[in-house]
Amino acid sequence: MSPKNEIRLVANLLDTIAKQDPKFLEQCRAVRHLVLTDPARATQEYKSLAHSLLTESDECTLYSEQCSTELSSLLVALGNNDIDSTFVELLTGLRNAFLRAAVQPALDRYLAGDENDSASLYGLYSALLKIDQLITVADYLRRMSGRRS
Repeated sequence: MSPKNEIRLVANLLDTIAKQDPKFLEQCRAVRHLVLTDPARATQEYKSLAHSLLTESDECTLYSEQCSTELSSLLVALGNNDIDSTFVELLTGLRNAFLRAAVQPALDRYLAGDENDSASLYGLYSALLKIDQLITVADYLRRMSGRRS
């Protein structure tokens, strides 16, 4: 497949995924707004959202074995009180491990023409985008808590 066709396939994939789950994005947006009026509640809402994604998402739990070190460290950190730079680094590490263990191999198969992997790839990319949103919100919470101190 030519690089131009590969880029078009990936762009179509990302467009489809971005439109699939607006509920999660809306929940992340709500947490970012809540931090301005009720930081403690925003942190609790964020932790609940993150915990649900990391422990109940089919895509995340399916690859939990390949990302077990990152996932277990992150779940311990999630139980702590603060969303700090260490937490953001752990979440980034999980995203990178998930990308290497799950998303990249599925993308390679998809680009090689394995249409059977397209449904799996949609789910994996969706989970990856959600992890990215968790990173964005965690970093925002961390920065905002630094301003209040």
